[in-house]
Amino acid sequence: MIQHDAYQQVFPYTTLQDDSKARHWWKTGQGGTFYASGAEGTITGFGAGSTNPVEFHGAYILDDVHKALEAKRSAVSRQTVIDWFQGTVETRLNSQETPIILIMQRLHEDDLSGWLLGGGNGEKWEHVYLPAIQQDGTALWPYKHNIDELHRMQASKPYDFAGQYMQRPVPIGGGMVKESWFTNRFTLLPPRVIRMVQSWDTGQKSKKERNDPSVCTTWAECADGYYLLDVYRAWLEYPALERAVQDRAAKWKPHIILIEDKSSGQSLIQRARTGVLGRLPVIAIQPQGDKIDRLESCTGLMESGLVRLPESAEWVAEYLAELTTFPMAAHDDQVDSTSQALNWMRENSGRVYVAAGQRRY
Repeated sequence: MIQHDAYQQVFPYTTLQDDSKARHWWKTGQGGTFYASGAEGTITGFGAGSTNPVEFHGAYILDDVHKALEAKRSAVSRQTVIDWFQGTVETRLNSQETPIILIMQRLHEDDLSGWLLGGGNGEKWEHVYLPAIQQDGTALWPYKHNIDELHRMQASKPYDFAGQYMQRPVPIGGGMVKESWFTNRFTLLPPRVIRMVQSWDTGQKSKKERNDPSVCTTWAECADGYYLLDVYRAWLEYPALERAVQDRAAKWKPHIILIEDKSSGQSLIQRARTGVLGRLPVIAIQPQGDKIDRLESCTGLMESGLVRLPESAEWVAEYLAELTTFPMAAHDDQVDSTSQALNWMRENSGRVYVAAGQRRY
């Protein structure tokens, strides 16, 4: 490949020494050396990088060091790779300035990447994270897999998809929430709805940086359970967030709007109470406990089938992916909005804000 005309057009100053024939060990005409070995292989006598700390003279590159099936099923296999990294790789650096680059699909929470990112070797690693479904809901590489195909794969094999495609591995069988709890889907609402509730988890987004999204879940509380009607998710700066709250309220006409009393949510609550946003039925929520505690307190509702999802909605696959991979998911805003709504509706089921049964769908 290096001797090919196309390569030489891009890298005209890189040549091979005449005696370089082996694929796993060759030298450039400029004095560089390439040596390759399989994971857990022997590299005695070879060092990575240069002893000159001033300039860049090479790196140690690790590429998919785990065998996929073994990494998923065997703790011994995962530990063997970690031991090899500590006992061999880290001892082959010619200087402390020699970079180590690890390229791999995620296979398990405790694979080599997970161990390093968790501080296993005591260093802080720069993490380049490329999920197949990006934060804005679009496909990373649509020519390879469009968004519909990704959602299909996500629904059919959520465990494999979470690690190998989303780069966020979760325990086999899912996390705190199981997808099997949501098989009782709905196409029509019951004839009577007690009340409509919207739950906002607001993020912050500035022009300079992209943080967590804002999420609004819309629920119909009925006699036989809680029906999730809509999930709205977007990265919004504050003025746009205000408009989104007004727009979602106008669309669904909720009896109650729950907003977490923190960050940008505080401003929304204050402006709603002063009437700036119109007559919105906003209730400020002070979160109790951490995110895991709040979700755990309402998993019983989900497991018993009282939480119902629509038969078909474009947001369901992504919603379930976040819910079932929590707390390992890239974001947890849909989780927070959900637990906020379910816990509030359960704890306040005796309160009547509007005449029950007057709204038909």
